[in-house]
Amino acid sequence: MEYTVRSTYTRTDSHLWRAADAAVVLVISVLLAFLLFRFVFVPCEVGANSVVEMREGDVVLVDRVSRFIVDYDLGDVLSAKTEEGSFFLRYAARAGQEYTVRNGRAYLDGALIDESAYGGSWSEGVDFSVTVPEGSLLLLPDNRTGITDPENFVVPYSDVYGAARFLILPFDRVRVLI
Repeated sequence: MEYTVRSTYTRTDSHLWRAADAAVVLVISVLLAFLLFRFVFVPCEVGANSVVEMREGDVVLVDRVSRFIVDYDLGDVLSAKTEEGSFFLRYAARAGQEYTVRNGRAYLDGALIDESAYGGSWSEGVDFSVTVPEGSLLLLPDNRTGITDPENFVVPYSDVYGAARFLILPFDRVRVLI
């Protein structure tokens, strides 16, 4: 006995079917790109510059999903949406931590921290201490001179829009911000 395998799905090689296949692939690709850039990596324009890596007018992809998977790391650049607008600020302390500045040096829960990579430093003679309340983060600009009341930089976690992950415009400065 001999068996012949035949495909139950046959399609002629007409140009119409090929065009329909290409259209379906195109529609699915556009839909996936829309969903990716609407809900996962949202492009945001940088307003007033407050972080060393960014300039006013740059376009940054903000990661909206990772906060549901892992906590942010200290030093991450976060986008905060407040009544005054959107800001990109550096994550300095989380709820329950004490951020202290004495004689221009920063301490987190009593341990000296090195913030020299951020390009800014505290002015000599600046002394303060802030304990971040539950449900909030301390987000600071990189240029820390002139900050006298860090309480203004305590942001409710619900106002954090996401983490800046990629600088995508202008093209000559494209890079990963992680």
